[in-house]
Amino acid sequence: MILIQGGTIVPVVSPPVEEGYILIEGSKIKKIDRGKYQGKDYKTFIDAKNHIIMPGLINTHTHIPMTFFRGIADDLPLEIWLKEYIWPLEAKFIKPDFVYYSSLCGITEMLVSGTTSFCDMYFFENEIARACEDAGIRGFITPGVLDFPTSSFKTPRDAIAKAENFIKNYMKHPIIHPGIAPHSTYTCSLDTLKKCKEISEKYNTIFHIHVSETKKEYEESLKKHGVSPVKYLHNNNLLYENTLAVHSVWLDDEDIELISQKKAKISHNPESNLKLGSGISPVKKLLEQKVRVSIGTDGVASNNNLDMFEAMRITALLHKGINLDPSVLNAREVLKMATLYGAECLNFREIGTLEEGKRADIIIIDIEDISTIPFYDPCSAIIYSLNSRQVKYVIVNGKLVVEKGEIKTVDIEKLKKIAKEYRERIKNAI
Repeated sequence: MILIQGGTIVPVVSPPVEEGYILIEGSKIKKIDRGKYQGKDYKTFIDAKNHIIMPGLINTHTHIPMTFFRGIADDLPLEIWLKEYIWPLEAKFIKPDFVYYSSLCGITEMLVSGTTSFCDMYFFENEIARACEDAGIRGFITPGVLDFPTSSFKTPRDAIAKAENFIKNYMKHPIIHPGIAPHSTYTCSLDTLKKCKEISEKYNTIFHIHVSETKKEYEESLKKHGVSPVKYLHNNNLLYENTLAVHSVWLDDEDIELISQKKAKISHNPESNLKLGSGISPVKKLLEQKVRVSIGTDGVASNNNLDMFEAMRITALLHKGINLDPSVLNAREVLKMATLYGAECLNFREIGTLEEGKRADIIIIDIEDISTIPFYDPCSAIIYSLNSRQVKYVIVNGKLVVEKGEIKTVDIEKLKKIAKEYRERIKNAI
C-alpha cells in the first residue's frame, strides 16, 4: 500500500481537504480523510506537506508516435503542413520501432508533467500500447482509419479489421483502453465511417474523429454534402454518445444543439488550433448547452508540447478574451475539463476525481516554488500559477512511476540517444 500524507487534497468533485491523507491499496484509492493516518500497514510513504494532491490530468487527443517530428514544420496552414511535410515523412519513417520509441518519448514527457491518461489516434497501435505498458501510463488507444494506404494497412477494410482485433485483445487490460478512430469526414468514406461506428457500438468504445477543425474543411463539406461536418455525421447516425469530436472549431448554433442532443463529446485543442491558425472552438456555447468538453494537446508536430498545465491556462485565458468576460471558464471549470470531463469524454468514470474506490491515478505538486508563493486557493494555483515542472510524484493505477520529479520506468539517457539518431535521419530526408 501507498500512503500520501499531508498537503492539500483536491478531489475536484468536493471541497479541498487540508492536511489530510490518501491510502492506496492495489490499483485503487482505499481511504481519503483529514488528519494523520494512524495505521502502519503501508509499504510506501510519500510526505506531501506543502504539496497539492490531485487527479492525474487527462489529455483527450494526441498523435503520440509523431513526437520525433516535433518542430519539423512550423508556421504553416494545416493542409500544407499535412500534405507537404507530415504525410511524406510518415510514409518514410512510420514503422514499429519508430512508433514505439517516439511514443515512449511523448509518454515520458506527459508523465513527468502530470498527465496520467491520454487518448491517441495513430497506427501500429500495438507498439503504442507496449510503450504505455513499459512506462506505466493509462492509454486510450484508438487505431486510426483512413481510406488511403499507410505503412500500417493498405485498405480501410484492413484498418478496421486491425482495429477490431486490437480492441478484442485489450478490452480487459488494466491500463490500455481500446477504441476506434476514423480520421475525419474528408479522409473516410461514408461506408468506412459506418463500419467504424459498428465496431464502436459492438464493443462500446469511443468513436474518435477530427471534426470541423478548419474553415476549409467546413466549407468543403458544405460544397460536397450540402451540410456542415457535424450535420453530415448527424444525418448519417454517426453523432452519438460515444463520439469524441476533436477540435470542433467551426460550429454553428445548430451544430452545437445537435452535439448536445446526441450527447457527443468534444476534445478542445486550443494550442494546435491557434498555432495552425485554424480558429477557436466556441467552448462557452458548448458548455452552456451542457456538452462535455475536455482538453487535448494534439501531437507535438503541431503544438509543440504535451504540457496539459499550459493547455489548461491557455484554455482559461483564451475564452475570457474572446468573450470579453473574465468570468468565463473559471479555474474550477477548467480543472474539471482536464480531469472529470476528460474521464467522461473517454467513457471511463473510474478516473478524473479523487474518491474512495476509484483508480489511483494521482499527481502530487510542489507548491513551495517561488511562482506559487503565497498560496491561497488550490484551483487558482493549478490553473494560473504553477507549471508542470513542479510535478514531483505521479501514480498511475496504484503504481508510483514518477518520484521526486524523476521517471522510474524509462531509461531517459537511452531514449535521448535514440531520439537524436532519428533526428539525423529525419533531417537528411527533408
